[in-house]
Amino acid sequence: MKNDNDSIVSLAQALQDMKTEQGESFDLAKVNLAELERRCGISRAKLRRLKSNNFKETPHALTGRKALKTVMTGYEKVKRVSASITPLQNVAFLALYITFFQKTTQIATVNFS
Repeated sequence: MKNDNDSIVSLAQALQDMKTEQGESFDLAKVNLAELERRCGISRAKLRRLKSNNFKETPHALTGRKALKTVMTGYEKVKRVSASITPLQNVAFLALYITFFQKTTQIATVNFS
């Protein structure tokens, strides 16, 4: 349902208008969905679903469902491992990385010169 309250009539108001126009012959089960779509701006597919639920908005079927595997599932182990590393291990790893990086750049400069 659109949020423009000025130009679009609410569903309840549209149903009430149709009820006053048709009088006693109005039946909620036989409401014309095309006319209701024109009056309130809701698609006929959504109106069909609402009509099957007696015009009550219900939550979708996936509410409360949790996925077994998500995008972040693989990163949980990395987070636990990095949390268990001490600052001294971080310094040692950094020193090894810098040493390795310096050696590879020296090899690279030798190969390219």
